[in-house]
Amino acid sequence: MIERRWPLAEITGYLEMIADLEGSSRAFATFTLEHGQEWQSQPFPHEYPSGIPRRCFGNSQDILFSDAWQSDGLVYVEGYACSGSLGFPFPTHHAWLVDAEGRVIDPTWEDPETSTYFGVPFRTEYVARTIREAGVSCSMLDHFHDRWKLLRTPSLAPEAVLPVGLGVAPGVKG
Repeated sequence: MIERRWPLAEITGYLEMIADLEGSSRAFATFTLEHGQEWQSQPFPHEYPSGIPRRCFGNSQDILFSDAWQSDGLVYVEGYACSGSLGFPFPTHHAWLVDAEGRVIDPTWEDPETSTYFGVPFRTEYVARTIREAGVSCSMLDHFHDRWKLLRTPSLAPEAVLPVGLGVAPGVKG
């Protein structure tokens, strides 16, 4: 198998294009660019359970809140990623976890070591509260259950997002 990692610019360029269309509203691309960073891809560590395809938010949240891995200090991250297993770069809204060194733990995609990740690290307490209020695993960025309150209210970001470098090591800088 050929290992391929798409350049970070494939994701950030896509987000910048969307942010230009968002205008002055506080929307997902702007929020992701302001609070996100690149994360270090790696092979999936098999001490964690593999998830169900196309269920990235729930797969990552299940591991985050599992008693078996709570002491691992994992952080839930949501943003955009390009899968290295595709023959072309396609930024996809995606969720994964990172460990204390900023390495990706992606229970959903095959061959995560060939993928490129750019996303926002969320505080565990915020993720737990959001899921509890929604009554279901859900996206933090595209959270329609509360009419995108986080994206519409910039002052909420500090209670939701871990600042880059605080609580998790920064990933690879592109």
